[in-house]
Amino acid sequence: MFSILIYPICLIMFALCVGAVTFLQARGVSHNKILVLAGFLGVLTFLAQYFPPPWYLMEDYEKAYLPAGKAAVGDHAALAQLLSEGVLGFVNLPIVAFLFTPVAVMPFVLGEVVFLAIGALAGVLLWRELAKLLDLKTRESAILLFLAIGSGPAAYNLFLGNTSQSVMLLIVWALAAFINKRDYTAGALFACAALIKPALIIFGVYALLRGRWKVTLSGGIVCVTATLASILIFGWPMHALWLEQTILPALDGTILAHNVQSISGVVGRAIVGPENLLQWVPIHLPDLASAIIRVLQLICAVVIITSLVFLARLNRTEQTAPLEVAFVLMIPLLIPNLSWSHYLIWAFLPIALCLRGMPGLRQATSIQWLALIAAALIAQPIEWWPWFPPIVTEIFGRVIVSLPFVGVVILLSLMVKMTLAIRAGTAETGLIPESDRQTAFSPPLKIPFVTRGAVK
Repeated sequence: MFSILIYPICLIMFALCVGAVTFLQARGVSHNKILVLAGFLGVLTFLAQYFPPPWYLMEDYEKAYLPAGKAAVGDHAALAQLLSEGVLGFVNLPIVAFLFTPVAVMPFVLGEVVFLAIGALAGVLLWRELAKLLDLKTRESAILLFLAIGSGPAAYNLFLGNTSQSVMLLIVWALAAFINKRDYTAGALFACAALIKPALIIFGVYALLRGRWKVTLSGGIVCVTATLASILIFGWPMHALWLEQTILPALDGTILAHNVQSISGVVGRAIVGPENLLQWVPIHLPDLASAIIRVLQLICAVVIITSLVFLARLNRTEQTAPLEVAFVLMIPLLIPNLSWSHYLIWAFLPIALCLRGMPGLRQATSIQWLALIAAALIAQPIEWWPWFPPIVTEIFGRVIVSLPFVGVVILLSLMVKMTLAIRAGTAETGLIPESDRQTAFSPPLKIPFVTRGAVK
């Protein structure tokens, strides 16, 4: 829907989902029926945003992944040209282009359909794995399903043809392996996620400081092997170009486009104004804006690191790991100069944790409302129209497009509260043995991708 009305419509749909789920649960309606309703509302919200399809349908796939997949097996000069375009081209380590070769060699329409289907399946699996890992109950599972289908970041990522949902699925699988002490598997999965989204290399630092040496070792082997193989196949000059055009600009300048949700992007838009909302080139901000950004980044880093230290001192990694990983995910979401709106899919783990609560911690109504408000802000559509009237442009450009960032900050504050409650001994993380956890549906639906045990 190409209208400013999409913002209140999506908010109303989210509120309708929460209200309907709460009402039906109180009336004793079955778990599965409530999930079906939440999924249906999610589909309607998705269609409200992207029917008819927008002009940027599969833009990342067509402009980056498709040509990179083709160039990887033939024209390396074309791949170098894609790397030279920075954020407007292919931004991954060159060897990652081989991941997209299977769909790139398909007929164009078939390749797009397959890539879109993989993204949709990854989104559903992400919901299923989070619901199972955290043993989400009916309300939390239904809200998360709605978000996985109809939230702005999930829908935007799918229609843009990006990979953030697939990467988050890798992180959840890595977290499950981490909890169950399958360290080599966890390290390899974290490394695969980092190769696709370099900002997630922070998980290697986390595992190292956490003393999980096997995780660090296996992840390091995967990353080093992939890097050396990439240099061997494509040559060092192409990698120097990648560092120069992709990595260094992201560290130095700030992109103020409407779909950037980092501290620097939000503060920059608030101070500079909306004139750069459709510009995806890093710029240098005024000294005042830069100073504010550095202070806020430092505060955020201190809060996250301090919380991780508190959790580490409990020496209960298997119990506190989901909350720890949620804190680590806050680093690429908030602190780097560049954090795209579709990265907000990575906030699904913090959302699930905050909605789930903890046994022993008496969740006040205000806390529950804050978690829902955070989810609603993060779920807003990722849209912008340059023909807005000037006053609307000012309000939306400086404030409205940055509301998902506010939602992430609310989540971070709730996670800090959870950490303090655990540290004070007034709450437990509440994770139960893997064999006793519910599936996403209860009882399991008899379809293959829900649970192995569901198929008879």
